[in-house]
Order: sequence, then structure tokens, then C-alpha cells
Amino acid sequence: KKILNQDYTKIREYEPLLSIVIVNLRDEDDDVARSAAELLKIIGTYFLSKEKMAYVLLNLLYNEESRVKELIIWLFGEIGKEKSSEIIPIIPKLINLLKENN
Repeated sequence: KKILNQDYTKIREYEPLLSIVIVNLRDEDDDVARSAAELLKIIGTYFLSKEKMAYVLLNLLYNEESRVKELIIWLFGEIGKEKSSEIIPIIPKLINLLKENN
């Protein structure tokens, strides 16, 4: 039984929302950034496929400052709670990225 509309083909409809959420993820106010991360978690858990969400998060992870990277790594963990089998293949990429940025 679907509680939410989980039509993954409609990512284009979410692009404006994702843009706004990403801008707020970069906000200097920690409460705003954390709220944006929570919203991105909901979007990633219920509305985007693994590939699409991984693409968004990995691009952010490679291109953002440390504070935003911490939130993105937290997001991978949170989304992994709901979709662990979908996050497991991404873990080596995360490990390699963390090794590169030491």
C-alpha cells in the first residue's frame, strides 16, 4: 500500500524544489541547513530512486564545503535506514571520497 506518491519518473517536477532545498542546505544558519537536510531526506526516501538521489548527493559531496558534506553524509545514513540495500553500493564511493579529502 502506497502512502505517498512514489512515481520516480517525475524528477523534473522536483527540480525547482531540489534547487531551493540545496540552497538552504548551504545556509549559514544551522537550523535552516538541518531543516533542508531533513526535507532532502524525505524527498530521497519517498520520491527519488536510488540512482537519482545518489547522483544528487554525490555531486553535492564532491563540490561542497565541510559543513555541508557532514549533512550529506548524515543523509546517506538516514536514507540507508529506509533503503539500506540501495545505499550499500555507494559506500565505497563515500570511503574513497573521505580518503581523498584527508
